[in-house]
Amino acid sequence: MEYRKEDLMEAKKQILGVGENMGTEESKKIWEENAQF
Repeated sequence: MEYRKEDLMEAKKQILGVGENMGTEESKKIWEENAQF
């Protein structure tokens, strides 16, 4: 699946925001595993 860099950056902000609010390390881990760019 292809993503534009802008979409990835927006997704990262959302995931990190959720991580900060909920303390979900799993979300950050998933992001890091899928962030290949």
